[in-house]
Amino acid sequence: MGFSMCPAGFWRRFFAYFFDGIIINIVSFVFVLLINFLNLNTIISEVFTVVASLVIQLFYFPCLESSSSQATLGQRVLKIQVCSLSHQRIAFGQAFLRQAAGLFSVIVLGSVLLLGYGICILANPGSVALVMCQLLGIVGGIVWWAGTYYLRFFSSRTQSFIDYASSTLMVVPAAVSVCDAGQLDEEHT
Repeated sequence: MGFSMCPAGFWRRFFAYFFDGIIINIVSFVFVLLINFLNLNTIISEVFTVVASLVIQLFYFPCLESSSSQATLGQRVLKIQVCSLSHQRIAFGQAFLRQAAGLFSVIVLGSVLLLGYGICILANPGSVALVMCQLLGIVGGIVWWAGTYYLRFFSSRTQSFIDYASSTLMVVPAAVSVCDAGQLDEEHT
């Protein structure tokens, strides 16, 4: 890319991910309809549905973020691109690592919450220990989520956990959006 870029802000990233979520759910729904049409065993169809949804999620982002557009469909709508720290197009492996880091983050968050609630089940219902366990689970989950997702608020390039893990940036080309003087990447002007 031979032009200046600005870091993609929170709301652009949020709505891009929201649009991508709609697209992924539509594609997953088509797979569910196909599985139901095949009239498979209930357990097999549920397992296949979960695996198909995971595969779609796992490959949708890397395939599109490593493409020549450097963006998923939702990111294209909001004029966001994913690039390396040197503002170059990323390879499929780097885009896959980015998605894997995101899934890892979700798995850890889910594990923290489940652990907190699992401990709560062992406590006496209505006891102070139960309330404390629930609060611990919620606080632990919020801390993990905030630490990975809101890391971008403390980063000059608005990088989140997955950006740091994969050495990537989410940017808006300056031709699309005028940057604040403090956010403009001077290296490429």
